[in-house]
Amino acid sequence: MLATCSHLGCTVSWNPDSKQVECPCHGARYGLRGEVLRGPARQALGRVELAVDARGIHVVSAAG
Repeated sequence: MLATCSHLGCTVSWNPDSKQVECPCHGARYGLRGEVLRGPARQALGRVELAVDARGIHVVSAAG
């Protein structure tokens, strides 16, 4: 998932107490798969496709 809120672009983070991804700007909350649990966000978090090889972890594509 992209760590960018779909509402206004703030950086979201995992809250271990609530077990949700939370936006500090306007209180949007997301589940483990990026789905909206509470607004004001209306769209899920963007997705990132990763690849792992001998050089490390690389972003293949990002949508969101």
